[in-house]
Amino acid sequence: TAALPAGGPPAAAPRRRAEAAAAMKGGRGPHGKGGGRGEGPLMKGMIRSWKEPWGFIVCPGVFEGDLFAHRDHFLENYTGDLTGAAVEFGLGEDGKGRRTARSIRVLGAS
Repeated sequence: TAALPAGGPPAAAPRRRAEAAAAMKGGRGPHGKGGGRGEGPLMKGMIRSWKEPWGFIVCPGVFEGDLFAHRDHFLENYTGDLTGAAVEFGLGEDGKGRRTARSIRVLGAS
């Protein structure tokens, strides 16, 4: 086995940020996904605000600003206010080429 560098294992966060940035720019994710209408790497974030049937996801440290989320792109059916819920999601595009969250899975409600 290889020895770990001083200070512990390397941080994975910079790699995740780079993958997310590539996906946001239409690049390819680590599994050959991303770009076009496909999904990039899965990311974790939080629903900043929710007004049925849509809201916005934030993912500090990965990308700035809000990412649009629609009820139609949740993997499971949820009702009520999802504000503050932790989510996992991929990136996609809407019909106008704008980035949006896809394959959204609620990890936990606040």
